[in-house]
Formats: sequence, structure tokens, C-alpha cells
Amino acid sequence: MRRRVLIPISLDNAEASPPSSPCQVQSGRHICNNTKYRLAPSVLIHTNYQEIKIQENAKVLAVGNVPRSICVLLQDDLADMCQNGDDIEVTGIVTRQWVYSMPGARCNTDILLSANQLHKEQRQQLLTEVDPQAVQTFCKFWKTHADCPLAGRNAILASICPQLHGLCMIKLAMMLMLIGGEQRVSKTGGQVRAEVHMLLVGDPGTGKSQFMQYAAKLSPRAVMSSGRGSSSAGLTVTAIKDGGQWALEAGALVLADGGVCCIDEFDGIKEADKTSIHEDWDIDTIRQYLLWVKAAFHPELSAEAEEVLTGYYKLQRTAIDRTSARTTVRMLESLVRLAQAHAKLMARDVVTQQDAVVAVSMAEAASRILSGAQFTVGAAFCDDPDAAYDAESEHLLGAIRHMDSDSEFE
Repeated sequence: MRRRVLIPISLDNAEASPPSSPCQVQSGRHICNNTKYRLAPSVLIHTNYQEIKIQENAKVLAVGNVPRSICVLLQDDLADMCQNGDDIEVTGIVTRQWVYSMPGARCNTDILLSANQLHKEQRQQLLTEVDPQAVQTFCKFWKTHADCPLAGRNAILASICPQLHGLCMIKLAMMLMLIGGEQRVSKTGGQVRAEVHMLLVGDPGTGKSQFMQYAAKLSPRAVMSSGRGSSSAGLTVTAIKDGGQWALEAGALVLADGGVCCIDEFDGIKEADKTSIHEDWDIDTIRQYLLWVKAAFHPELSAEAEEVLTGYYKLQRTAIDRTSARTTVRMLESLVRLAQAHAKLMARDVVTQQDAVVAVSMAEAASRILSGAQFTVGAAFCDDPDAAYDAESEHLLGAIRHMDSDSEFE
């Protein structure tokens, strides 16, 4: 006699195991007592099932600590509610789960959280958490510096990573990286990214790690992949075999999606002594400022700014010692992103010629194709940045006009 038995999935081993006791079906005076069971695929009852691994937020941990993780079981409507890199809060029941092992091997167990509620943080909410009083302070700040905008900009930059003296260009580059440009759709229909990437190269002990850690503190979402790291998956993603099955583990770039990913070669840097540091703008004020300019300003390129950027791009293309791999359309797109980010930093709705000149000066600090240029990466803060800009812009615009006149003559 055959009988069908419904067996629920056990959380202990995450699979449907046949009953260990004999069948107690009675037929007349006889009891079956059969111990052989066979799966009936035609009557299986399916439900949504997903296992994920959550990890502590690295930003709330002390430097050098490894984030702890735990497996979470999502069933029914909770499955597929989140993706790799999302910030979530999970409520559930802690239980155990037997780890898959070969016959005869020692049995091990892992801790498992059976979720009954999942809350996913919306990233757009981060942009609306700007204090209205702080916005009034920022607007008043720029009204005060209306006649000397670059002096106001440098006042903000001087508060960035204040334990490191000078380094105006690097601090400006870090702020533009955190702010980013404007995402747009090209004429061919492709997406042009708005994020600015920053490569900081220097000798040991020159403050690279301090800059990275400070950038991580300013960003609402950041991942530091230094030292023992926050993920064994590297930068993108890796396939791992867990319990006889293959699974995907997110890397540092996936976990930092929508934020900042800091890749460093050091284990960690001790936190600076706050009692010995004087900050004109504390880190909370700067964080509020970044959220404000990213949400409130979406600048468009002006004709003057476009002329400067395209003119410098042509200069790069015609340089004798140019690198063909660098002087592509991607370089022009990078200059546009830098100019847009600087316009946001200056609280502008339009990318002006000044923003374009600053973007070019940052590129020129690395390439140095203009003779007589005074752009230096490690330069200190000057006393009169607006006057220094006038000299830089005159030199740059003169080189662009000279190139255009040569082109017309040819």
C-alpha cells in the first residue's frame, strides 16, 4: 500500500529529509512499518526561499576590526527584497543550521537568523536629511563670499582632513570626487556616469590613508578594502562553494555602490587627536554640505565652459609627447565631470568658465603640457586664490586662443 506524506523543510539542515521512523499506516490489522520513502515530484509544494549573508557596517567599527557576519534565511514574501550592497535591518529568530559534510565526517553547525521582518534603507532618503538651518548657513556663507568665491571655496577645503597642512589641490580633488558630476544620456543612448574616480599616488607617510579614511567618514556609504578587508570577494564579485552549492559573494565595489570605495595598502591609521585639531567646519557640517550641494544643484555646461574644455582637449590631442591611451573622448568626459563637480562645490546651477579652468588646472597638474604652468599637486593654500586664478586662467585661455589661431592659419 502506498501513502503520500507531506514533510516540511527543516531549518536545521535546509532540506527535506525523509522521516526516520517507520510508516505507521494501518491497513486492517497490519501496520506498514516501511522505512523506504521516495520523493514525489508531481505533488511538491514550492515556496520562495533565499539565504543571504549580512555584515556589520564597517563605518561604526574601530580601525582594524573585522566586520562580523551572519547568514539570514528569507522565506515567502521576504525573499528577493534586497540586493548585494543594500543597507538593511533584519528582525528574526536565531537558530542553528547543520553544515553540509561528507558521510563519516565530523558534524558542524552555524548560526542562522530566520527572518520575519526586513527593512531596506532607501538611498534617496540620505539626500533629504539636510538640516534646514544648515542650508541657511551655507547660503549665507556664499553671500558673504560673493566677491571672492574661490576664497570661500578654500575656506571649506581648509577644513578637509585638517591634520594635514596645505595640499590644496588634493583636498579639492577629494571634494570633487565626493560630489561628482551629472549623469546623462549620450546621443547614442548610452549612459554616461557621473562618478569621479581619484587615484592618489605618493611616498609612504604622505597622508594618503588619512585622506581615504576622511573621505569614508564624509560619505553616507563607504567601504574600506584595506588590511584584512571587508570582503574576500575582491573588488567586484566572486563565486564560492558553500555547503555543496555555489553562491555569489559581493566585493568591495558592490558593497559601496552609491557611495565611496576606498582601496588602500595599509591596515589602518590611528584616529587623529581631536583635542589638538581646530576645524573651521567640523565633519558633520561638511557632510551636511555635501548632501546639500548634491541634491540642490544640477549644473549645465555654459558656452564659455564648453569652449575651455574642448580647447584644452584639443591641446592634449595635438601635444607632441601625448599618450594616445589618455587623450580619448573619455578624457573630455572626465573634464566635464570635474567642472560640474566644482560648480556644485561653489553652489552654482551653471558650469562657468571658472569651473572649467579649475577642472583643466587639475588635469594639467598631472599632465603638464602647457609650458610655464604653475599647477602643483602639493601646493599650499595661497593668500589670494582669486588673484591666483586670474593668472592661471589668463595663461590657459591664451594657450587655447593661440592654438585656435594656428589651426585657422593652417
